[in-house]
Amino acid sequence: MDSSQTNTALTPRQSLAVGITLFSMFFGAGNLILPSPLALKAGTNCFPAMIGFLIAGIGLPVLGIVAVALAGTARELANRVHPIFSKVFVAAIYLSIGPCLAIPRTSSTAFEMLIPLIPEGVSVDTTRLVFSIAFFAVAFGLAMHPGALTKLLGRITGPALIVLLVMVVGSTLIAPAGTAQAPQPPYDNVAPIQGFLAGYQTMDLLASLTFGIIIAENIQALGVTDSHGIMREVSRAGVVAGVLMALVYCGLAFVGVTFGSVMPDATNGAVILTAAATLHFGFAGTVIIAAIYLLACLNVCIGL
Repeated sequence: MDSSQTNTALTPRQSLAVGITLFSMFFGAGNLILPSPLALKAGTNCFPAMIGFLIAGIGLPVLGIVAVALAGTARELANRVHPIFSKVFVAAIYLSIGPCLAIPRTSSTAFEMLIPLIPEGVSVDTTRLVFSIAFFAVAFGLAMHPGALTKLLGRITGPALIVLLVMVVGSTLIAPAGTAQAPQPPYDNVAPIQGFLAGYQTMDLLASLTFGIIIAENIQALGVTDSHGIMREVSRAGVVAGVLMALVYCGLAFVGVTFGSVMPDATNGAVILTAAATLHFGFAGTVIIAAIYLLACLNVCIGL
């Protein structure tokens, strides 16, 4: 379809691609490492804990996307409180999801998963430096074309990430490693609240207040220029991304809860996922996990 044409709505295929783009921008390191240890610790209380996690990790970000779509921008939304509050609030958001916390985490987390693949005798510090420079150079180059992100994240890297995640989760569904155990503290008490707190740590609520702008630009590039049409398509993308995240979160939680009897003391989601992939795919599983983290972190870094 010619993107120069003006339309009032996207086709279902385009809407799906935009939704996958938003999913890819959300789904990074924190999203990968949090559900599995939560489920492992929650054990038989996994279901109520995940309800709280999904409310904070998906419900609030989707509401944030819709709120910004209705208001126009995060600054216009915050202006409803006070102009001074708006300036401070928006600056704090950009700093927290940008140079202060989220962006540096994308490179460091992606590299940590590549360490097992580095040949013996090669300097890890030198490799880390080279990787970080290349990682941010690629992310920066791709981020300079925000209107084209749907072509990259929505049609290539996003679907590739989903396929790899399905491989890891699907293998565990077919052959679980173990069984759920009794809940560990603090999930033995008020599990939904603990899950809610864990879900907020993904930082997706903060990101949602800014990602809507990028999604709106991609929708405009696909030919929808009417303000009401853009608002509707941004909201629809939020719903699609929310559904995809819910499916992935539940899959990762299942991986974690089945390792309750195998690795009861595990506290790191990366360790749990690596163990699951290695159990079913051998050394190839390590490669799969490294690819998952690289794609997830690169997608998020581009968005941020």
